[in-house]
Parts: sequence; structure tokens; C-alpha cells
Amino acid sequence: MLKAEHIALLAALNDDKQCRQRNACGRLRELPGDRIGTLLETYIDEKRGANMLLRVNPVLDPFMRRNPSDESLLRYQTIIREYLDREVRILTFWDDGYPAILRNIPDPPLILYVRGKVFPGNDGIAIVGTRAASERGYELSCRFAKALAEEGHTIVSGLATGIDTAAHEGALDGGGTTIAVLAGHVDDIYPDQNVDLARRVTERGSIVSEITPEAHTTKGRFVERNRITSGLSTAVVVVETGKTGGTIRQVEYATSQKRPIYVIDHGRFERPEAQEGFMHLTRLGATPVRNPSELSELLTDAAPSCAR
Repeated sequence: MLKAEHIALLAALNDDKQCRQRNACGRLRELPGDRIGTLLETYIDEKRGANMLLRVNPVLDPFMRRNPSDESLLRYQTIIREYLDREVRILTFWDDGYPAILRNIPDPPLILYVRGKVFPGNDGIAIVGTRAASERGYELSCRFAKALAEEGHTIVSGLATGIDTAAHEGALDGGGTTIAVLAGHVDDIYPDQNVDLARRVTERGSIVSEITPEAHTTKGRFVERNRITSGLSTAVVVVETGKTGGTIRQVEYATSQKRPIYVIDHGRFERPEAQEGFMHLTRLGATPVRNPSELSELLTDAAPSCAR
């Protein structure tokens, strides 16, 4: 088991987008679990002046270039200890509790923070779509999520307004579990109107994040969290979207992760942009579905390939 100071160092590195861009995190992920603690201890020793050979270590060299300050690492250690005191689960890439399905995506997080009672749940299905949902889109999201939850699926979404909110509500109405993947840290509930929904999600599922309060919640974080949403899921269901925007980026991540993608056919779309988005996704290869039972049959047929 990693020490708190090792986890704090991982947290600092995972929060640093430049480390990810240099593929430094990828180098760490290639190491076996029994070596990671020793390597991180070596890094800490170098900061204390105890190991001058570290500069030639090809794995840690990118981190040395960033070189988080002692003050920064102390702040991270404080955050980690506070999380542990509050029973926020901290899962590193090498922990047994880290979801295997997420570990196999192209760019899995080094660390996850989980606030709630159930994680990762069973047979996760991502339900995603626009924040500016039509009345029909909101109703469909809720109905599909409820039906899937009643069948035992965990519903994964992002706690945003619109389609995400309806997906979480539908899962809870169906007596199931649901996971909310945040762009910010686990206490950074956005939008404010979903604070009560977030509380209910933690009672029957979990709120999940890859960053700490030390990281800035930039626009890019909202895009990057999409890879976790689909990464925790065996399939992605798009309820309503235009031809551009965050949902399309979600589909791109799902495609790179080889997740089946389904798009809901409203029959008669209330908004032209939603119909354009539907047609765009079908041209990209998404499978159209009209009702929950049709989706359930398709998920059953696809299950063997999704589970790998």
C-alpha cells in the first residue's frame, strides 16, 4: 500500500496537465504495482538531496522538470489526509479497486477520488447529451435510465443540467445505482442547482473525479472527464445533441475506447439541431434505438465484446 506522501505526489502529477502531455503519466502506468512505491520514494529522496542518480532515471525525468515545490506537496498531503478522514476513497491506477474497464482505456487517470457508497457498480452504461435539453429529450433520458437501472445497469453521466440530470434522476427513480463523473474535484458540485441531486447520487452510487482542489477546473477538464465517463461504461447512449459540442467529444472518446454507441431516435424531434445531431451520429456509425427494450436487446447481443 502506498504511503500518504506517495499518493500526494501522484495527485500532484495527475493534476499537472503538462506531465500528461509529455506522456510522463503513461510511463508510470507501465510500471508494476510493486515498483511504484519505491520509485516515488526515490523521487522524494532526490528532493531531499538523498539520491543524485535520479536525474538519469528515464521514468522520473519528466517529473523532475516540473518539480512540484515542497509547499505544494505539503498541501497535497493535507488534502489526501482530509479525504481519508472523510472516507473519500482514493484509488490509484495500481489498486485492486481501480476499475479494470477504465484501466484499459488509452489515457486512464493515475488516481481517482470517489465520494459515495457504490463504485464502480455493475455493467455501467453512459447516458449523455446536451445541457439545453428539449422536453422530449429530458423525458427520454429519464425513461431510458430508469429502465436500464431496473435491469441492474449502473448509469454513468456527468451531473450537468439537461440530459445528465435526467439520467441520474431516472436511475434513482428506478431504484438503481448511478455514478456522476465531475470535471472539478469531488466537492465541486456544478451547477449549484444539482447539490441535492449530488447528495442523492452519493447515497446510491458515487461522485467521481480525477483531480483535487489544487487543480483548476478549466474548460478542458470538462472535455477530459468524458474519457472517464465512457471509460467506466460498456456502452454510450446519446439522448440529444447538436452536430458539435461536448457530447460529440464524448462520442470521439467512446470510439477510441471501442465502446458501442447508441443514439435515441425521438421519432419527431422538437428541435432541428437535435435531428441534425442524430443524423450526424448515425452517419458516424452510431446505432439508432427507439425504446428501452430495443436498447436492452442490443446491449445483450453486444455484451461479450464490451466486456473485454
